[in-house]
Parts: sequence; C-alpha cells; structure tokens
Amino acid sequence: MWRCKKCGSKYFEIRITDGLAYGTFTRHRKLILNAGPQGFEVKEVYCEECLQSGNSIADIADWVEEE
Repeated sequence: MWRCKKCGSKYFEIRITDGLAYGTFTRHRKLILNAGPQGFEVKEVYCEECLQSGNSIADIADWVEEE
C-alpha cells in the first residue's frame, strides 16, 4: 500500500480535471476510482492527514508491502 512520506498516512485525495475523486493507487501507480468519472486526468494528489501534495502518488508516498 502507499504511505505518505511525511506522516505515514494511507489516505489520499485526488484532484482530477473535473473536480475531486477518491480511490486507491495500485503498486504500479494505477488509480482505481471509487465510482468515479471516465476519461479523467489526475492533476494533483494530496495526503488527507498532513495535506502534503504532489503531481503523482510517487511524489508524496512510498510503496510499503503489507504484512
């Protein structure tokens, strides 16, 4: 799972071309939206806890294998 580099959170908010969306990032940075729109582009990714932001999940988080 992805964990924020700054605070360790696993919860992220995604800003897309048509607003905000929530979903899950796979290990390979693929975004799976929870009932989201089709044909979108990710503009920015935010950590929900510390509000750190970046252009992609890899900018603000590291992949950590679940135990």
